[in-house]
Formats: sequence, C-alpha cells, structure tokens
Amino acid sequence: RMEVTPRLFRHFNMIWMTSLPLETMNRILSSILHGWVALKRPELEELARPAIAATVDMFFTIVKDLLPTPLKCHYTFNLRDP
Repeated sequence: RMEVTPRLFRHFNMIWMTSLPLETMNRILSSILHGWVALKRPELEELARPAIAATVDMFFTIVKDLLPTPLKCHYTFNLRDP
C-alpha cells in the first residue's frame, strides 16, 4: 500500500472540533447572528432566534439520521488508478 505523499497531502485541511450540545450551539450562533442583524438589518432582528433554532434542529436531525460511512470501504483508493 502506498502512503500519501506530503506533496498531495498539502492540498487537504483537517478541521476538528468537539460536538456542542444543542443549547450551547443555539446560544453561540444566536449571539453572532443577533448581533449582526441588529447592526445591519434591525427590521429582521426578531427572526434571528427562530432561524437559528430551526437551523440547529435541522443539524441535529441530520447528524442523527445520516450516520457516518463505514471505516472499511469495499474499494481502497489507489494512486495508480487511471
């Protein structure tokens, strides 16, 4: 098995963060969006919290329903493939 070279690997980024609970995610994202909307579009300020709540609910539904793929795939990628 060939190792992935640093030359190819430099094109990829790995981002990792701990999973946040629902309330924490709501608080962080609501604060960000509410602050921005209050400055830029005050007429939409009342919609910030419901929009974030719906987005966070949708995120957790997707995380629950779309489980990760298996670790061992039926095909191993090979750099020599055409």
